[in-house]
Amino acid sequence: MKLQLTSGDVCKVAGLVPNTLDRWAYAWMKGHAAGGEGHGRHRKYTLVETFALYAGARWRDEGAGWERIAGLVPFLARLPQERLEAEFEAGRTVPVLPHLFGALELPTGDTFGGMFVVPPDYPELPPAVRDLMQRVDLGRLWEATTRKVAEMVLDAQLSRQGSDYRKKAGRIRGLAKR
Repeated sequence: MKLQLTSGDVCKVAGLVPNTLDRWAYAWMKGHAAGGEGHGRHRKYTLVETFALYAGARWRDEGAGWERIAGLVPFLARLPQERLEAEFEAGRTVPVLPHLFGALELPTGDTFGGMFVVPPDYPELPPAVRDLMQRVDLGRLWEATTRKVAEMVLDAQLSRQGSDYRKKAGRIRGLAKR
């Protein structure tokens, strides 16, 4: 069964508010989560779509311009999960987005409109630039997304089983323990 996440799940993982999620999904994910998989609060997202939105939110938090985010989110959302994992496994974690190429044909020969490259490793890069590159590294963001989703799925399974693990951990749903 294919994992499908609700809008609320995606908001938790990506750190987006619902109206931003709806705006981004409508503008950049047409034909994906914004259409055939439901509408409104019943919209469903795949793991890859959730990752695309998470990456877009992290890039926004780091000061990326809207044109970059508008290129990143739809590019990532259209990729098959196997392709993403293969690229990241090969160390290619920096996207080269389609708008950078204009009318040029990409050497990859695929229809996804972009490609991945290995991050540059120039010794003369200032530490602040190196830190930024690590924070927006898509391989790291993929790991963070999959970890957050796995924790959310486990949390849901345990709560369905009637486990009292939340009480043991000192958490009461929606309230801080006093």
